[in-house]
Amino acid sequence: MFVYKYRGGAFERDLESLKNDTFWASNTSQLNDPCEGLILIDDYQEQIENLKKIFYQHSDNLALIEQSFQNIINMKDTKLGIFSLSKRYDDELLWAHYANSHKGFCIKYDLDQLLAKQNPKHRFFDIQYSDKVQNLDFSQILDQDDPDHLVKKNAWIQITEMGI
Repeated sequence: MFVYKYRGGAFERDLESLKNDTFWASNTSQLNDPCEGLILIDDYQEQIENLKKIFYQHSDNLALIEQSFQNIINMKDTKLGIFSLSKRYDDELLWAHYANSHKGFCIKYDLDQLLAKQNPKHRFFDIQYSDKVQNLDFSQILDQDDPDHLVKKNAWIQITEMGI
C-alpha cells in the first residue's frame, strides 16, 4: 500500500530528509491543530486523590506514580513527534492545509518498506478521530493488552523520539 505526505514550505528540509532516508516528526506544539494530542486528565487526578485518601501510608509511592504520569504527559509536548501520512494523494483539503495551498508537493511512500525499516521506538497505526477530548484514567492505563491504545485513542499517528 502506498501512503502520502503532503509538504509545502520546508523544501530544503524535505529534500534533505529524502536524500538521507530520514523524516521529521513534529511535536504537538508545532502542529497546526491545537487539539492534536489533547488529553483531559480530570478523571486521573480525581482517582489519584482518592488513592491518596485510601493509601495515605503509601503517599511516597503515590507521589512517585503521580510524578511519573505527569512526566509522560509533559513528554508528548516536547520529546515525542508525529509523522502524519495519508492514504490518499488527491485530497483537496490536505493539499490546501499541508501543501502550501496547492503550491507544495506530495511524497509517495511504500508503507510496507517503511514498516520493514521500522525503529522499535516508532509506532504506525490508523488514526481514530473523536468528537470529544479523551479523558485519561487508570482503567485505560492498567487494563490494556495493546500498549499503544492511549496513543491511538488520542489520534496520534506515529510517535518517535525527536531527532531520529
